[in-house]
Amino acid sequence: MDHGVVHDALRLGKGELDHLIARLNRASAGAGDAKRRNKRWIMQSQRGLLTVQDQHGGVIHFAVVLRNMSRTGVALLHGGFMHKGGRCRVAIRRVDGGSNILPATVVRCRHIEGRVHDIGLVLDAEAEPRDYFLQVNDEYLFHAESVDPGSLRGRVLLVEDSTLDVRLFQKAFDGTAVEVVVAGTAGGAVEMMSQEPGMAFIDYGLPDCDGIELVGRIRGAGHATPIVLVSANIDQELRITAISAGASEMIFKPFKTELLQRAAAEFLRPSDGACGVDAGMVIELPKDLSVTTAREVLAEFRRLGRQLNAAIGADDYPTALSVATEIRNSADGFGFAPILGAADEAHRVLTRAKKIAPAMAEARRLVRVCEAVRLSADAARASIDGGAQQAA
Repeated sequence: MDHGVVHDALRLGKGELDHLIARLNRASAGAGDAKRRNKRWIMQSQRGLLTVQDQHGGVIHFAVVLRNMSRTGVALLHGGFMHKGGRCRVAIRRVDGGSNILPATVVRCRHIEGRVHDIGLVLDAEAEPRDYFLQVNDEYLFHAESVDPGSLRGRVLLVEDSTLDVRLFQKAFDGTAVEVVVAGTAGGAVEMMSQEPGMAFIDYGLPDCDGIELVGRIRGAGHATPIVLVSANIDQELRITAISAGASEMIFKPFKTELLQRAAAEFLRPSDGACGVDAGMVIELPKDLSVTTAREVLAEFRRLGRQLNAAIGADDYPTALSVATEIRNSADGFGFAPILGAADEAHRVLTRAKKIAPAMAEARRLVRVCEAVRLSADAARASIDGGAQQAA
């Protein structure tokens, strides 16, 4: 089979596709699952490239239509049957014009009509849907499908000079274990970053500088804290500029309390892992490490993550590659699989691209993983029990 040939097995015109997808979307409207952890982002009939292996060991490329994606999976329309458990790769175009190739496993193949099949894929590694969406509304800004306010805990830094807006944010977290600390200026915010808040909300229109400039100062100082910018004016181009400058996301006023809670569920990472830390980010204690040493090693990974984030902000490719290499080698040596997986991908793309921009998504994901990984609750209890026995 010619590796360069792309087959369109769907063979449907744009009008036919639009009509079919609209019908499928209507059928699934309101069918949200309360147990689903990750929000599905609607792909708006975006084209993708599906690659599968044939029976002779060669590869076949198919043009497919992407329906939706989450951090862990992709749904697409394909003009043929696929076996559950089959392996494939799907290429999706990013908002910066490049594309990512995502290895995946088929978990669903449902016949729709004619030759059209609805295919569900589980990705080998988590993806960041924001990398593929230029314009989104509030529904798709954060991954959580639903949030239990009682599960939220951690410290939030709010950088806001409006008393009324401060009260609004505080009201959003009433009845939760979230502590909201407030800075009224950019200068005060930079000082309070030393307290290592779990995340920050920053108003774009501050009295002493704009929010994007403040994000740059914070990233330049090496802080990898998730930052959500807040603006009174809906401007998607400004959102893209903010994310490029190092913000994790941007939201626009007015917004509902639920949106702030979903942001907190997305980014807060308390040490007990009760909120915001995916199961894959909680690791067991390696057999040859003490709890104290493991915590020191994880703290060093967080420091390296902040160093990588600063290199990204400064567009310093040599430093970014060097830090990613150090993280990869160290994670391999210590056996920290979540960090190793993210570091392998970031190192691979950085090495191939020879510059930061095409590897931005992978590099920023590595920063987030370094910040998020925690020891399991069992390891923490072992540390406490061991200390108690020594004291006895």
